[in-house]
Parts: sequence; C-alpha cells; structure tokens
Amino acid sequence: MKVTLSDVIGKSLVDIRYKYVSSNEYGMQEFHSYLKLNDGNIIQFPKYDGDVISDYEGINNSYFYPDFDEQDRLTNEVEDRILGNKIEDFFFCYFDGEVDDDKCSYIKLENGIFITEINYGPQGVPVDLFLFVEHQFKERVVRLNERVKSYSIEIKTFSDH
Repeated sequence: MKVTLSDVIGKSLVDIRYKYVSSNEYGMQEFHSYLKLNDGNIIQFPKYDGDVISDYEGINNSYFYPDFDEQDRLTNEVEDRILGNKIEDFFFCYFDGEVDDDKCSYIKLENGIFITEINYGPQGVPVDLFLFVEHQFKERVVRLNERVKSYSIEIKTFSDH
C-alpha cells in the first residue's frame, strides 16, 4: 500500500506504541515509535523528505507491523497530549543542504505539540519520544543548530513546481 506524507497530513493519531532495546548488536540503545492513524495505517517517523513514506503495493500494515498491539504503550499523560490530534506538518532536518538521515522528522500536531524521537544512542544518552510546545521546538532547533524545513511550506510547495 502506498502511503505518502501528503496522505498523512490531516490524519489523526489514534494510537502510539514503541519498542525499546537496551543494547542492540552494536551495544547501542534503540528506540522506535509506531504511529497508528485514524485511517488504519501505521507509520514510523519519516527521515526523508520525499513524499512517499512507503510503497508496498498489495501489502498491508499487518505484514510490516504484526506485533503492533504487543509493543509498549506510552504513559497516559503523554497519550493524553498527543492522541486524537491531527498531523499538521512534518519538519525535516538538513545538513549541508541534504536531509540529515541520522535524525527523525519533527511532527507538528494540531494542538501545537511537536513530537520527534531519537532512535539510537550509547548507554546514558536518552533515546525516546520527545514532545515540545512551539517555543521549546524553536529553542531546540537553535540550540542544536538544526536547519529544519517544513514539508507543507518549503518542500512540497517547491517540489510541486
């Protein structure tokens, strides 16, 4: 099934699960979120700004995420802040003019919360799902010297021409 960023914008988050590995084959911590949308699709945080998130014709979510319901749940406090909200936009990080594929996108929700995740890190460095209100998001981008681009405003609009 083909799923695009354009398709996902405007969809609501109905469930989020995650998988945490304390030490993978490289001795690194590993964290991955799985976002279930109100249309039934399950996505992960996109890392690339191309419109297509997945393009597996004839294959549904259960093939790629068979254990979704068995993955860990977020705390009620975190779920209350993000579930039921529509995705407004994606913000991708760039380095030297190219998408920084070491970083997950930020997802902006309709309630003004930005979410992202850090997938890998050595022991003692947080790998997790992170939530920010807008001023925290802006402060983080400046502090980390991240160059971010809005998919809806800077990327999709540019690529449509």
